[in-house]
Amino acid sequence: MVSNMLSCRIGSYGKFALYSYEHLSEIGVRNIECPIPKGRAETENLREILEDFDLNVASFQVNFDPLKANIFSDQVDHVVDTAGFFNTKVIFSSIKAPDWEKRREKLFSQLRILGDAFQQNGLRLCMETHPNLVTNGSVGRQTMEEINHPAIKINFDTANMYYYNEDIDLLEELDLVLDWIGSVHLKDTSGEFKTWNFPTLGDGIVDFKAVVNKLTGIGFKGPYTMEIEGIKGEELDLNQTKKRISNSVTYIDPILEDSS
Repeated sequence: MVSNMLSCRIGSYGKFALYSYEHLSEIGVRNIECPIPKGRAETENLREILEDFDLNVASFQVNFDPLKANIFSDQVDHVVDTAGFFNTKVIFSSIKAPDWEKRREKLFSQLRILGDAFQQNGLRLCMETHPNLVTNGSVGRQTMEEINHPAIKINFDTANMYYYNEDIDLLEELDLVLDWIGSVHLKDTSGEFKTWNFPTLGDGIVDFKAVVNKLTGIGFKGPYTMEIEGIKGEELDLNQTKKRISNSVTYIDPILEDSS
């Protein structure tokens, strides 16, 4: 049986991101999400780091503006080539298009073109749980149905659903988009609307076991990427940051293993 893939977003370490690779290797997390390297030097540097600490890139973060001219030339070629070099299949992106309603048809048409390029190379684009295209389950479902492309998926963020919406049931929101889940951000929250409170996994209100069980039911195996953005106003040192990540792994590992 294939195990669920646990990953960690490098940004979870905040200003201590450079320490993330060694620490994740030490605590047994072998997959990361990170920004895509910009050129040969950055690519080679990342390759060396991954080799040194026995890590893989489960997903790359890429910023796309689908309404921008020439988006599907050099940028897409770079993403495809770099993802292939690292054997990475998931491209994570928050698609933000101001005034997109006025250019809805063009936006979705451009995304389909992007999807074609990714599909041809075995990649999938996972759109973040953000306004305006994936604000919640119903909006995300409508967006996916209109784009209607097999390589365009949703990155389901367990905390952003609460951050951008009031009075929601997380599992009901997940049910609405189950058919389009391509990646998941494991992020806990106090559950308060527009409140920056994203603590150690298990310290908030997210029912991770129920979320993982639903996803296991459709055969989803990951990546499940820990994203621990902290609490507004706090100042953690390196050891406190590492402890938060370690405690999150200790909490989430049994849940993922039980559902594998």
